[in-house]
Amino acid sequence: ELTREIARRFNSLFGETFPEPEARLAKVSRILGLDGVNKMSKSLDNCIYLDETKEEIWKKLSTAVTDTNRKRRSDPGNPDVCNIFTMHKAFSLKKDIDHCEQQCRSAGIGCLECKKILLDNMSIS
Repeated sequence: ELTREIARRFNSLFGETFPEPEARLAKVSRILGLDGVNKMSKSLDNCIYLDETKEEIWKKLSTAVTDTNRKRRSDPGNPDVCNIFTMHKAFSLKKDIDHCEQQCRSAGIGCLECKKILLDNMSIS
């Protein structure tokens, strides 16, 4: 907001010089930590670091909380309440997001398979 105000004032004094900045919001505004409860935070030790290896990321992802109502592999899941799916929306390709959502809802894939797809997408991001 401050940048917008500065641009407006400058432009009112000196003519249209700067375009007025617009907010750019991410599709995923907040990603919960690996515990599925608190925000992702290094102080709570429930985060993934950008410089971690694929193996280190997998060690954390494999134990991350998913849809708590999905008890068995054969139970359909609900991506709307799954933090792994939120991470998919931030890191994965659209085709993988759509695939995971559809397969989760129909119990076509389990949570570990979904996490492996996320891992592959995080590794190329």
